[in-house]
Amino acid sequence: MSRAYRVEVVPLHSARADVEQSDTVCVDVALLPILGEQPMRQLLLDELGRDGWTPTDDGGRQKDWGDGMVATVGADGRSVTVTATQQRAVGGGGATQAAAEANAAHNAQRAAVDVKREATERLARAEGDVRAAVEAAVQRVYVEALQQKARALGYVESMQRHEGADGSVEITIKVRA
Repeated sequence: MSRAYRVEVVPLHSARADVEQSDTVCVDVALLPILGEQPMRQLLLDELGRDGWTPTDDGGRQKDWGDGMVATVGADGRSVTVTATQQRAVGGGGATQAAAEANAAHNAQRAAVDVKREATERLARAEGDVRAAVEAAVQRVYVEALQQKARALGYVESMQRHEGADGSVEITIKVRA
């Protein structure tokens, strides 16, 4: 006994959507005006340049920390902005291309919350590293500023530098007027 079967093949359409979310944190940079505000800011930008921060179009500095993480210091050197960008591709399927695109768009909206959360978590983890790098540069700026100030006061007879276990630096400069 034989039976007849009818099979209908409906083409399945697929679509893809990209989700990109970012989060940003801004950290103020305070410098003591040992040489004046503008010279101190310029020393900071120069020191960051020696640490691998590249110049930006506006005269600031920028460093790519990898994996969608970028830190930027403006030309005024007053703050560091750290931005984390997270991307994800999502897909959707349907009997028609329009249905597939609608499903992909719906999936992208649902994924956007997770992608934003991931970017925020990555930013929170990286903020400490960026802050430590900037603080180390600020410390070196203070050392350079004190040396320049001492040279402006007269002949530098000696300079002693002592670093504490906690990372603090003590500098003793003897100047002959």
